[in-house]
Amino acid sequence: METEDPRLALSAVLRPVTPGIIKRIVDEATRSSGARADEVRAYEALLLELTPTVLDAIAANDEQRARILSDLAIRQAEGKLPVPPVPPVARAGLMEIGARLGFEAVSAAVAGRPDAMAIMGELEILTQQLRAATQLSIRTERQQPR
Repeated sequence: METEDPRLALSAVLRPVTPGIIKRIVDEATRSSGARADEVRAYEALLLELTPTVLDAIAANDEQRARILSDLAIRQAEGKLPVPPVPPVARAGLMEIGARLGFEAVSAAVAGRPDAMAIMGELEILTQQLRAATQLSIRTERQQPR
């Protein structure tokens, strides 16, 4: 199992740690936003609901992955996902927190594996795609009529 496709391995490594990463992102969002408890619960529930789709996208090829992430970002910006309002700067910051936590979890999980470098490379590609999707969401949101 230690030489499987790096994308599949990355997805498998992230599956069990993602709920904890989401919890820490939500905790930070709560601390920095002053959001109400019901908004925080709604945000956490949405992130957990989207988790399987995102984890499946991790194992997909670049084109499929980018399409899935872009679609989620645009749906969020257009108000088609029930996400409590998260200011653009906060959204970008929360994405970076998630990326850092993911990097820490994945690097610890793959330490000593012969395919560790390939898996970490896939994590870097994923992180860049998540950053691009976050920026797309922010740009799309700014273009929406108020």
